[in-house]
Amino acid sequence: MKIFYLLSLTLCFSFYLYSQTAKEFLIIPCKDGVLFIDGVSKGFIEANDVNRQAISTGEHYLQLKTNSDKINLTLTINDSTKNIIKIGCEMITAGQAQRLIKKQVSLSGALSSDTEQNIFGLDKDDEIIINCSILNKKGTATIFISDIEKGNEIYRKQDFKILENETIKIPTRGIYKIALYTDALFGKEANLTIDRIPSKNSSSKFNTSPKIVYDTVFSDVLKTVSRVYSMGNLDHLNKTILSINLPANTTYWTYWIGVDQEAQDGMKNFIEDLAPFASMFSANPLVLYGMKLIPSLPMMNTTATVNYKFMDLQNAKACANGLAYSYYKFKNANNVSTDYSIVQGNYSDIVLVMENQSALTGHNVEIRVVAFIVKPKFKLDE
Repeated sequence: MKIFYLLSLTLCFSFYLYSQTAKEFLIIPCKDGVLFIDGVSKGFIEANDVNRQAISTGEHYLQLKTNSDKINLTLTINDSTKNIIKIGCEMITAGQAQRLIKKQVSLSGALSSDTEQNIFGLDKDDEIIINCSILNKKGTATIFISDIEKGNEIYRKQDFKILENETIKIPTRGIYKIALYTDALFGKEANLTIDRIPSKNSSSKFNTSPKIVYDTVFSDVLKTVSRVYSMGNLDHLNKTILSINLPANTTYWTYWIGVDQEAQDGMKNFIEDLAPFASMFSANPLVLYGMKLIPSLPMMNTTATVNYKFMDLQNAKACANGLAYSYYKFKNANNVSTDYSIVQGNYSDIVLVMENQSALTGHNVEIRVVAFIVKPKFKLDE
């Protein structure tokens, strides 16, 4: 009975001593993660949230485990220790970081799909430190980082008011987009600062400003032979209308027109002559011409009775019915046996109208059209 009494007294005394030496602290992390104190989990805590913990005097070991990092802090608690403890908010060492952005940005809000975007080249194991604060009293923002080439997102922080020294480790060398937007109905103002701490293995000459290069791809749009009847034909009009369906993202396009068999044989022979040289790229002469790999396309020195113009569909119908019409001025010709050109820009509604001025002779006309799409892309400037 005495032993039990002494044990109870000891426990009560120990609790009293702990309550007298323990102190309540406000622990504020700058990153999401699980908080550990002296190896004991205190649960998940969000960045910039306040977590109250009673900690006794003496030396303690704090750890914040995030998705990508472990942040350690050794702390000695005494009477002079401040009651606010920040973890994961280490300041950037002077001279160590490279400033990428420091600016005030205007976020357009939910009424627009615009985002504040910044493109950077980053090396493997670089660290990006983000400081961002919304200047308006109400409203939040979302920020994310994505790998442009791979299309995957490596970081996202939603609906924040302030980010303080948020650190993200870059998994692979590449080009990254850092985008910021708000879901608030009306736009918000934000201060945004982004710094880069280069990885130990990164070259001092690494350039974070990627250069823009252009990829050109082509698409066969049309290859056909159409009959253009004579003026004296009793069953058909002397006008032939042919729609040209260019891809929506066309940058420029090229066409070739060949009237009758001689012109069409000339194109066939031209393709055969190019074959040994074009096998590595394309056997289509319009592609080679559009890419400026050959200076010209086959032309005949003879004339025919075929005229052509480019119009929209409404004007093409008016032309076919003998009514007043207008046409695109970029290129047209009369009495052609062959003709070709490169046309800049896209036309969502474009029709080729061919007219035969012969009273008796009809013509078979070959028409070829190739569209080119020029796509800008970012590349590391090494």
